[in-house]
Amino acid sequence: MEAVWQWGIDIIKVIQTLRSPFLDSFFIFISALGKPAAYMIFLSGIYWIFDRKWGARIIILFYFSGWVNSTLKDLIGHSRPYVLDQTVKVGHSGGPGLPSGHSQQSFVVLGAAALWIRRRGFTAAAAVLIVLIAFSRMYLGVHFPTDIIGGWLAAAVLLIVFMILCDKAENYIKRIRPSVLLGFSVFLPVLISLTMPGKFSVMSLGSLSGFCAGLITEGKSESSGPFPGFKKGLLRYISGMAGTVILLSAGMVITKNFFHGSLISIFITFWAVNFWIAAGAPRLFARLKL
Repeated sequence: MEAVWQWGIDIIKVIQTLRSPFLDSFFIFISALGKPAAYMIFLSGIYWIFDRKWGARIIILFYFSGWVNSTLKDLIGHSRPYVLDQTVKVGHSGGPGLPSGHSQQSFVVLGAAALWIRRRGFTAAAAVLIVLIAFSRMYLGVHFPTDIIGGWLAAAVLLIVFMILCDKAENYIKRIRPSVLLGFSVFLPVLISLTMPGKFSVMSLGSLSGFCAGLITEGKSESSGPFPGFKKGLLRYISGMAGTVILLSAGMVITKNFFHGSLISIFITFWAVNFWIAAGAPRLFARLKL
């Protein structure tokens, strides 16, 4: 394994021969596009404005993928490149490195979006961004090439399963009573969080639980019709994101100052934020006739 790590560090050092102040800033920006907050800015817009069905599908896949990634990282416990060789450190990321979360999530989200949009131009742009995000993680010295490959492999498996089972799963779920679904969406993530605790795992499970609970509670909404137009779409997005930011900020402040980073408080915070995204915001849109 040490030989593989050294091979990875050697590749990173070759990549970093390209370093310049401009490229440092560029790849820090590109890497930021692979953070969870960036995806939620993008995915919330899809769900609120363009396509409720596909928006929900991709958001659920994104959160489930996040849980898979954090679980694999905790199980494998792979070090970061800069832990083994400080000379390659340009950026910083906490926790284990394999599989790369940035690489996995970009592949999952943009791949699923490409399956929905089905336009060559979007697919090509998505592929370029997936590669750039992965490259940025090596340029910054926070991931080995094997971390990138592992992230892509995990994402490919998730997307294949998604393509095969998505429609079948939705048809099956429609036959289950909403009260049963609601209980399942809340208690199963809580149970998994208790048996497999970890900050990023709890964040993903709390988000997944809250979003699914919101979908079940919301059901069909008057605001789930066709594209509302630029003005109404913009107002939806601004009001929806305002609620998201307020809930997330309040939850993080309470978690930090009153619960000292408690995993329970983190779970509740992300549950509430995503319940708002799935159900609270759409009900606000309907009330405001947006």
